Amino acid sequence: MSVGQIISEFKPPKPKFTEDNVPDLSGNVYLITGATGGVGLELAKILYKKNGRVYILGRSPAIAQDKIDAIKREYSKSEPTGDLIFLYADLSDLSTIKPSVTEFMAMETKLNTVWYNAGIMNPPENLKTAQGHELQWGTNVVGHFLLNSLLTPIFLSTAKTPGIPTGSVRTVWVSSDSHSFFSPKPDGINWSDINYTSDRASSMVKYGQSKAACSLLALENAARLGQDNIISVRPQQACTNRELAAGFSPDVSLNNNGAYLIPWGRIGKMNSSVQEGWEKRDSGRRLWDILEKDVELFK
Repeated sequence: MSVGQIISEFKPPKPKFTEDNVPDLSGNVYLITGATGGVGLELAKILYKKNGRVYILGRSPAIAQDKIDAIKREYSKSEPTGDLIFLYADLSDLSTIKPSVTEFMAMETKLNTVWYNAGIMNPPENLKTAQGHELQWGTNVVGHFLLNSLLTPIFLSTAKTPGIPTGSVRTVWVSSDSHSFFSPKPDGINWSDINYTSDRASSMVKYGQSKAACSLLALENAARLGQDNIISVRPQQACTNRELAAGFSPDVSLNNNGAYLIPWGRIGKMNSSVQEGWEKRDSGRRLWDILEKDVELFK
């Protein structure tokens, strides 16, 4: 990441890709984690407004239904032909994820794009997931990895559907500049103690590690599934414009699969050391193998 890029992130040019550029999404299916508030909720609104069928995955049915009802009231006059559906899953409890995917598969035969948008940042110290992972690692990384693993078959079948546009099936892994400023050197991962059970570190270091991992998983997923017409993208952080660009911009293609998006939806570069770890030290495969073992009992 160059100094010029950092400066441009604070004073970016006007976005080339906005809500106005999103095409009609009739007949398409989308899934968003963390869509009961913030960027995820705004993204769900736009996809619904554009006639997409949108699944909101979260852990609070009551809150999600309130948000869904509010969105439908907001657009009642324009009457979008899509839908908003809640799926229960708690990313901090791996046992809840497969039932959610099973429910989704019973209702759908395709999935055009998923946004791994949910994330925990800087929680109180020593909180853990149901399976004993450090909370940010377990939620931001392990939970999304399991979800992606379980959704991969429907992504593969969707990408093979006759008439599906090349590069339109995408997985979006929300990263953060924190991967550059706070994650452990050199690979972004504290390999000797990923959950920081013994090593002492601030909550922001653990958060930075989780976002470095999201970037590595996007790169690794792109390398593994690019030949199957599936794109993986890394928005620099949760931001409606960047997540829209990640999901739909033609600037992202199979030719730059694994792209890292900076404000506002431009192709940028991630931390050079973390990138080098993936290119030269096989950090993506190493992380993938660790996570496969962590989730194997829950597939």
